[in-house]
Amino acid sequence: MVGKLESLNLTHLKYFLDSVELGSLTRAAAANHISRPAISAAIIRLEDWASKELITHERRNFALTEEGVKFYRHMRTCFDSFKKQVRANNLDSRRLKIGCSASLVEPFLLPALKRLSQYSSPEIMTGTSAKLLFQLGQDEINLAIVIDDPRRDKFSVAEVMEGEFVVASPSGKMTDLLITTEARPEVHVLTKAISRESKPQSFQRLTVESWGLGVKFALALKGSCLIPDCLLQSGLRKVAIPKFREKYKVCVVYKREEHLSLSEIELVRDLSNKYSVRT
Repeated sequence: MVGKLESLNLTHLKYFLDSVELGSLTRAAAANHISRPAISAAIIRLEDWASKELITHERRNFALTEEGVKFYRHMRTCFDSFKKQVRANNLDSRRLKIGCSASLVEPFLLPALKRLSQYSSPEIMTGTSAKLLFQLGQDEINLAIVIDDPRRDKFSVAEVMEGEFVVASPSGKMTDLLITTEARPEVHVLTKAISRESKPQSFQRLTVESWGLGVKFALALKGSCLIPDCLLQSGLRKVAIPKFREKYKVCVVYKREEHLSLSEIELVRDLSNKYSVRT
């Protein structure tokens, strides 16, 4: 006998739906940033509520029971209907409250805003990845567009595009002036790569707040800058640095999709679809 509706834990239901759609308790755990045992325990509690065995509980083989297949199909429809109704009743469905790394505004955010449907009184903040992720945690913004950062692991992530960090200068050669952002992982990797050179180059370091500023300083001062390759532009040429290769991802980071307005969901999907990178 199915338990009372008011006793249904929607979080447990979501974990079950995610497990089915991802085909794995482990992948569902990773997607929800919790442990695999927590996912398993949640599904067991859902089975208690439904008074049905929904999955086979084989250690290395995720599979639905016959009752589980029926339950999934029914509850997937109900869950989607519930989400749509909640959003339909949200008077702020056109809200846009986002943050974006300053360097990503021009190549990513502005084109996306032009493609979106109407939104009301948008609030847009810029800053470093660290600042935006802090603001996201404090609910000062609802999503952030950032270069991949290890500190974002507790959030949901849609990956927009992949690339590599490069060193660039007007001449295409390493200069005495190296311009970087704060001490991020790619800065440490580059510093080690340069120090391994047979004839280490003596250079001055200039630290700026954003990669975009790094580009401007490199052009103005004829220096070298460490930037994502998506910001490589006319006037700058890539500098060959032996043994330096550091990848990055542009990501849209948010707490949960349920916390986003329709406009914010549209922005996430637009960016993901535009650049066709795995989510």
